[in-house]
Amino acid sequence: ARGGRSAGESFGSFDPLGKVAFIDAIEAVEDRWDVFMARFALLSALNEDFCEQSARFLSSMGLSDEGFRALLRAAHATMRANAERERA
Repeated sequence: ARGGRSAGESFGSFDPLGKVAFIDAIEAVEDRWDVFMARFALLSALNEDFCEQSARFLSSMGLSDEGFRALLRAAHATMRANAERERA
């Protein structure tokens, strides 16, 4: 099956526009996930165990939720800049 992980494994072989498209797609999934989580939070329907486990996992890497999102944004920006350089 061609899922995000298998496509991600091939990222280095994508042409520059394919890399940008892949990053755009990943960011779209992250945006949908944020909407999903916000809706569940508003409904008080988030699983507390999941939230605690996620927080512990991030903390074990020295990250907060905000720090993790900043790291993702920085990684995406670097990947996008590298792809743009390849196009030149």
